[in-house]
Amino acid sequence: MAPGKKLALENIKFQQDEADFIPIAYPALKRLLDFMAVNDELKIEIQGHVNAPGYKNNGRIKSLSENRAKAVKKFLKDNGIEGDRMVVKGYGNTQMLFEEPMNVRQEEANRRVEIKIID
Repeated sequence: MAPGKKLALENIKFQQDEADFIPIAYPALKRLLDFMAVNDELKIEIQGHVNAPGYKNNGRIKSLSENRAKAVKKFLKDNGIEGDRMVVKGYGNTQMLFEEPMNVRQEEANRRVEIKIID
């Protein structure tokens, strides 16, 4: 895995307007945990994104995306991954895949967590 490479984490889903995982998220979180355990020298940036078309990337929107990234970090840390291997960044709605989502699938694509290899 080369530095700068990004991976979208499918199925890491949250309650609407919350940083609480829904049950479908746990198998994906476990896969990420296994990935980090196998690649034990890897450092990552955990990136949170939200679906908020038509809203400014204000404090609430940005904070929600950051809190979601922090929730992923907490899960990993609580399961044995060293905290200094991870940084979090909340992008809010600045990198939505669909600026004007037309359906639930597109809204969910905007509401995502990605990791970026930093070292």
